[in-house]
Amino acid sequence: MRDALTWSALVASSGSIIAVVRFWIWIGAKVAKAEAAAAIAQAALAKADMTAAELVAHKVEAANRYATAAALAEAERDISAKVDGVARRLDMVNERLDRVLEALVERRG
Repeated sequence: MRDALTWSALVASSGSIIAVVRFWIWIGAKVAKAEAAAAIAQAALAKADMTAAELVAHKVEAANRYATAAALAEAERDISAKVDGVARRLDMVNERLDRVLEALVERRG
């Protein structure tokens, strides 16, 4: 009878040990899975930060490269004023040429 009690105690204790070992293996797998998920999340956050930085750089480049509507309107006004000035000077040249030609015609005439 003593042998039966010893065998039953041995089976019970080995079952308990196996249960404890399986529990810690299961916990270890869950921890490894959680660590892998954390690494993936950290990589995703790094990519999001990099994308945000690239977007800011693009916004700055776009602001520097492309003119605003107000700047275009001002440039158009400046160019129009300069073209008007050139037109006035051409009119003055035409008047001077007319006077020169009139003087030549009067000398010949």
